Amino acid sequence: MNSSSKKHEICDKQGNCIDRLSELPDEILIHILSLLPIKDAVRTVLLRRFGKLWTLLRTIEYDFRQDAIEYDFGRADWFIEYDFGQDGLFINKVMKYLKSPIIDKVVIREKSGPLKEELMKLITFGLKKKTKVLGIHFDDFSFEVPRVVWRNQFIVSLHLTKVCLGFTRCTRIHMGSLKKLELNCLCESNERIKTLLAGFPCLQELVIKYPKMLQALHFGAPSIEKLELDLCLNMRKPTCVNSIFYHERFSLDCPNLKLLHINEVCLETLDLIDVSSVREAKITECCMSRDNVDYFEILIEKFRNAKIFQLGDKAYLQLEKCGSEKLAFRENRWTHLALRSVIHGSCLLGICRLLRNSRRLKELIIYADVDFFCDCDLLLDELSSSSVMRRLKIVTIREYEKPCQGLLQLIKFVLKSAVVLDKLVIVCNKKDELYSTEENDFILQLSGFPRASRKANVVFA
Repeated sequence: MNSSSKKHEICDKQGNCIDRLSELPDEILIHILSLLPIKDAVRTVLLRRFGKLWTLLRTIEYDFRQDAIEYDFGRADWFIEYDFGQDGLFINKVMKYLKSPIIDKVVIREKSGPLKEELMKLITFGLKKKTKVLGIHFDDFSFEVPRVVWRNQFIVSLHLTKVCLGFTRCTRIHMGSLKKLELNCLCESNERIKTLLAGFPCLQELVIKYPKMLQALHFGAPSIEKLELDLCLNMRKPTCVNSIFYHERFSLDCPNLKLLHINEVCLETLDLIDVSSVREAKITECCMSRDNVDYFEILIEKFRNAKIFQLGDKAYLQLEKCGSEKLAFRENRWTHLALRSVIHGSCLLGICRLLRNSRRLKELIIYADVDFFCDCDLLLDELSSSSVMRRLKIVTIREYEKPCQGLLQLIKFVLKSAVVLDKLVIVCNKKDELYSTEENDFILQLSGFPRASRKANVVFA
């Protein structure tokens, strides 16, 4: 035996080679096979330890786009006359020998569509065995989803790519167990998608990527908690180099949504009608966007009720109340940050810790219509300890109404930490009160705070 083979041997104290794989129980081996494409799982019939274990699989994942490979199954008398180059025959053999009473997952990937009849059989085979996860992925639109799918009561997760949905006005759509729906590269109108969604009473997560005809998404279903959109294909390039124009606008009206993730979108084409219930929103702009409008400022009002809103490297956070779990964000990459307190005030300690972890921060916005405070013993240590914010240049205090001790402490912390700060702007809601005795005392205290940056100016607006 050569040296390379010896490296992979596992031997006992007596020098006898140990076959760890053969010692594994059938349940673990079947689980390992379930992670493989069905073609590879069937190949293990030639391994003595695996034998017929593949016939107990509860998953079928078939990629018809893989190159056909010939195998010799002469030693497997239960699988005679098999030719791996004939996908249709292979599908029939799989359905014939698979013994599992339940098939949890069926995923099909096809390049064109020469095996429509066999694919229909395979999907029906899985549905009869109470499939929970169904995926149908094509490279064109040659396949039509069987209508029986739209009346299935066992499917929990449905994933479709470049297929025809296959329902008409007369089709009754009702999938009582469906919780996740993913639609990739579909060419369907607004009304058809609206009709489709109406048939999923328990749908919780909706993913739509690269829709070709969809221009608006309107639903008020309280069950849908998460929506993920990728609308980059709503843009198209003309023949002229370095010239881009936008094809269609996309409107989003989802008053009961909780989580919203939008990837690769040009904000110039996006209309957010009602996202008032969203608690977490993350938006990534398309690299081809060229508009200089500050959409971050505009979208803050749209997501005013959100606990967190991110637009690329810009973030808006609704702060935690004092006494609750503190802001424990790890070091982040945010360059712009806006902070808003909850109704009864927010934790000053959490804000200071958050700013320490925002090492790339260039601009900070603080909404000061509600006070900041903290009843923690750690606050004095946090405020007095050294901290350096190397990139922060602009700080804006908005919706300022009256002096408060917490705001003074926060401003003092920022002034002594921001080494390149240019200005701190305080935007007062009631300018006529700026000259009151209380305000004069507030301004006098600000003027006495030490500043890490010699250029830092405090301005009331």
